[in-house]
Amino acid sequence: MLRFFFAVRSNVNKSQILTVARCPLPNLNRLVKDMHKISFTGLLLLLLTSSTVAQPSILLDYRNEDFNAESSPQLPANTENLVISQMVRNTDQACNGELSPTVIDYARGSFTDAQADQVVYLVSLGDSCHPRFQSTIRIGVAYSGQVVTYGDVTGYSNIQKISDVNGDGINEILLDGSGMGQGYFVTYAKLVEIKPKGLLTLKDFEQVYSDNLGTLNPKLYKIASVISVNQGSQNQTVFSRKNYLARCFDVEPEGRDCSSYQYMSEGNFPEYEEIQQFISDPTKGSNLGLLHKALTLSYQSLEL
Repeated sequence: MLRFFFAVRSNVNKSQILTVARCPLPNLNRLVKDMHKISFTGLLLLLLTSSTVAQPSILLDYRNEDFNAESSPQLPANTENLVISQMVRNTDQACNGELSPTVIDYARGSFTDAQADQVVYLVSLGDSCHPRFQSTIRIGVAYSGQVVTYGDVTGYSNIQKISDVNGDGINEILLDGSGMGQGYFVTYAKLVEIKPKGLLTLKDFEQVYSDNLGTLNPKLYKIASVISVNQGSQNQTVFSRKNYLARCFDVEPEGRDCSSYQYMSEGNFPEYEEIQQFISDPTKGSNLGLLHKALTLSYQSLEL
């Protein structure tokens, strides 16, 4: 809408000013009044649109240093045993050693019934059946002493947040999981909802955080996504993402310090080439230069 207002002003100044030079003097005042009406109409439309469009709210900000601070939930032994007994199947077998199921995270909410007080659990089977000896992770919901399993979420070991992005009273679950390889630390996230027939992935955000602080690369960095959510024109849930980068440096004695996060891009998580280009020159490989140019041109069109 902002661009529309600029276009109105720009069209007025470029096309009608030429007409002014050719207009007879009696028509000049009328033309000037028309120009003011057009400008005022554009401004009014801008203000009305700005006031009626809902602003996006931040679903999660991975720039926060404690986002990945996983802590084992403190459950009474009888509660944990009850959950495990109903989520581990007789057919489950370990691929290395014996099964060692544990509840690794849980959270309260309303996951299948907006009026119900329920608990969602993540249970690791401890079966070591996945790459790098990862275990199968299962998700289930407990209500009135009964636990119903809704699927496997292997690779996602943390309930990062409970939300209700569409306002229907049914909570969604934001899951994430992290891993490290060759000095690179990465985190993935997705938003899921419990349905009667199983688990529904509302949005797979894929990679949301990365750093190379475990490498010997002289260009050290951290990259974090900020995920926002909004309701579209047809009441559709719309997600958006902004990516931020912080440069890090070796500090004596052994340690590393990082600068504040700097805006890098929007949309998908940056690829390796984009990261290297941005570190070399922040005005390239990002949207900052384009944004600055667009705002400059718009401002110039207003002053014409």
